[in-house]
Amino acid sequence: MKFKSSQKINNRISPEQKFLNDTHMYCISFWIASNTKGISVQQPHLGLLSLDLLLGNANKIRSGTLTIVKTNNKYYGITCKHVIDIFDKINLAEKEKFSEKYSLNIDNLNDFKPYGLFTQNKKQIDLSSYLFLQPSSQYPDPKPDIVITELPENLIKKMNKKAINLDKNEIVPIDLSFGIAVGYPENLKNRKDIGDRSYIGMPHCIVTAEINGPPQRRFMLHSSVEEVIDRNFSGMSGGPIFWNKGNDFNLLGIIYESPNTKYSVFTQNDIVISGELATPIVVKNWISELFRNN
Repeated sequence: MKFKSSQKINNRISPEQKFLNDTHMYCISFWIASNTKGISVQQPHLGLLSLDLLLGNANKIRSGTLTIVKTNNKYYGITCKHVIDIFDKINLAEKEKFSEKYSLNIDNLNDFKPYGLFTQNKKQIDLSSYLFLQPSSQYPDPKPDIVITELPENLIKKMNKKAINLDKNEIVPIDLSFGIAVGYPENLKNRKDIGDRSYIGMPHCIVTAEINGPPQRRFMLHSSVEEVIDRNFSGMSGGPIFWNKGNDFNLLGIIYESPNTKYSVFTQNDIVISGELATPIVVKNWISELFRNN
């Protein structure tokens, strides 16, 4: 496992090392946070109401990872459905509180989202308006823990990120022995308050581990290390798992889980990442299904 910050790339490094240095450019952290300290809601017979948010401890910000891909010159963001489910659940709970406190019909709060999905480069970017769609199941498997949204190209540039090209290196090598997982763990998050502003730092994490057998619909990366380390990778959900050989690489999967070794058959010396199979062919089939009119 490797924790990494930005660094200057030496032109003499190997293609594999250069690829490792760039992996974080294909994904970005996003988090669930309160939108504002107050909001206005138009209500029948009551006019425009100015409401106070009932957010409780707004410092408790959950986060996930968004993987960025492109195909046919269109751009998409991929993450895990359980991350978006948390976002929806939090907003539903807040709507119910508002409805009760202000005696409002909850059906009139459909567009009301006291919490938003945010990411940031130099300025905060709100992803709340983007529609995340889940691919259908392929019998006999259940639906994948995956959602996808279409992203405008200018947003990728605003994020200062790159997109994984699904139209290149489509075929996964059959002799893979390891995978490279990338994401933004919540436990590495740090917050700094300066004046009336808060700044959140989200270091990324790179995990290189052995593939436990040929990648199936769901697969596992697993390696053991000598020292006991912090393996809490919560927040990496939605991040990419790559295959890499020399100058060639592409998407192999999407991180959906990292089992807690305290409550499993694994030990405190195990690194474990579980992934949904998401090769270029698989992802392009999902996109074709979900965005047929594009």
